[in-house]
Amino acid sequence: MVSEKKTSQISQEKSSQEKTSQMVSQGKTLQKVSQGKTLHCYLEVRSALLMNDDPEVVSKFVDNFTPVRMMESGEDLKLENILTREVMYEEGKLIPPRDRVCPEVLIITGAPGIGKTCLCRYIMAQWSNGSERIEELLKTDLLMLLDMKSINSGTLTDYLHGHLLKNTCRNVDPNYLLPVLCEINTGFIIDSMDEATHHGRKLIEEVFSHHIKSNRNRIIISARPECTENVIELTKSYKLDYILVTLEGFTKDNFGLYAKKTIDGLFDSRTDSDLQYKEFMKFIHENSDALQENIKNPLSASLLIIFWKERANIIDVSRTISRLSGNTISYETCKKKVVRIKNR
Repeated sequence: MVSEKKTSQISQEKSSQEKTSQMVSQGKTLQKVSQGKTLHCYLEVRSALLMNDDPEVVSKFVDNFTPVRMMESGEDLKLENILTREVMYEEGKLIPPRDRVCPEVLIITGAPGIGKTCLCRYIMAQWSNGSERIEELLKTDLLMLLDMKSINSGTLTDYLHGHLLKNTCRNVDPNYLLPVLCEINTGFIIDSMDEATHHGRKLIEEVFSHHIKSNRNRIIISARPECTENVIELTKSYKLDYILVTLEGFTKDNFGLYAKKTIDGLFDSRTDSDLQYKEFMKFIHENSDALQENIKNPLSASLLIIFWKERANIIDVSRTISRLSGNTISYETCKKKVVRIKNR
């Protein structure tokens, strides 16, 4: 009887362990961190991540987000498959299907203003909202967006304890932070790597080192084209698989969708916005050759809509087109103009 009882107990424990392992791998529970301070630490970090942005702002952002065209290995890539795309080529050669793997690192590149930061924030917002639109995103238990333009912390512990958690809780023991990250499926979105400070670069190195230790992480990095090789070299130095996704800008259809959403937000009356949208698209159609490149870039497209709305009756249209198509408006100038317009 004792032997049968022990056998039954062992069987139940084994079954429980298998269920726990399966649920953790699916991101549905966190029984591995279900004790004491470790669980408390996990819950506080997750709460801080979810509270970091205004839910109403996040919701509006998600509703108005318009995807740009994405290319990987010369092929179109759908947003839904961005985390499940397997490594298709190695040294220019096609990898057999049985040997393909989902990479640990996703590198996003593209020209300034093309939508890298928006894509990073969209992925973060989808995770925050519990959306299943992006395949396997919800398997990530914690997803952290690290904006390199504003990072002043040189370690993950400093960032979590001194930046992320300082406004939401004060009782988390910093010694528990990294152990928690090692026990769960953690995702890191590193935005604007090309703008990282000295401390930011040290933090990035620790993210990669942490990945090696935990073997549970996914890393998404955005960078401008001139910095892409540095990101690839960093990834290779840690012997991690990666894919390089290039943002190509709006397609013709997506530009029309983006223009409609943007113009709807500029006018209180739906009747006015519909009329203005028709007039704007007519303007684009009549000047499509001159504006072809500008309507692909979300930043240029946004400025074009604003210039058209605010200044079409003041400045000769041909001069505006000339300035835009002549590429005399630099990226920094665009940012300053947007800030100036917002502050009116």
